[in-house]
Amino acid sequence: MRMNRVNFEYFFPKDFFKTEVHERFQLFLLDSCFGPFNNQEIRWGNPNNREPDLIISGRPFELTLASTEEEPSTYILDIKNHTLTSDNIENLSIECIKQACIKKSNKNYSTADNTVSILLMIPVFVWCMPLYSNVSDLLPSTRFSELICNIKNTYIDSGKFKDVLIHMPGFAYDWFSFTCKENRLLKKRCLNDKDIYGKELPYVIKRGSITTEEVML
Repeated sequence: MRMNRVNFEYFFPKDFFKTEVHERFQLFLLDSCFGPFNNQEIRWGNPNNREPDLIISGRPFELTLASTEEEPSTYILDIKNHTLTSDNIENLSIECIKQACIKKSNKNYSTADNTVSILLMIPVFVWCMPLYSNVSDLLPSTRFSELICNIKNTYIDSGKFKDVLIHMPGFAYDWFSFTCKENRLLKKRCLNDKDIYGKELPYVIKRGSITTEEVML
């Protein structure tokens, strides 16, 4: 597969795009960020009571898989089948994250201080590259910080959400989790051999070394 001239391979576990499966993966990422949790701390929300998807030690989380507004099923199918193409993956990813925030902000929850957890399935090379480099000043500018600041101003400072978390794949069997409230990387989770060979977690691996020469703006 080729996005912005970056060759990579993507692995999806069986039935990953079913809600109950990818929400379990989000729990895995949240456990990395805030845990470890025991089973007694975890409760799945009851939609009939207007509860969010997940409540951990009394902290409510609403989970969502980022997608486009127009054709979310087609968008997910394109990712799953490795056929998604775009002239600007960054703009498409920003659109998906914004749509996720809009969709969740329109819900009426029975809980307060909800945190929205957004799983972005598109690897965005220009966002990941600074996380692998010690010479960030030489890297191209991106719109990621602007996106996080806009989310903070719109949804967190207004009191709509306690925080908005963005999880995205890297290019080395890893996942990055960001907090919009604090505008920073919250956690980098590298999958270990057991995680990879267990075939229960999604991942991206880049073909060849990671270089800035592959970035197209």
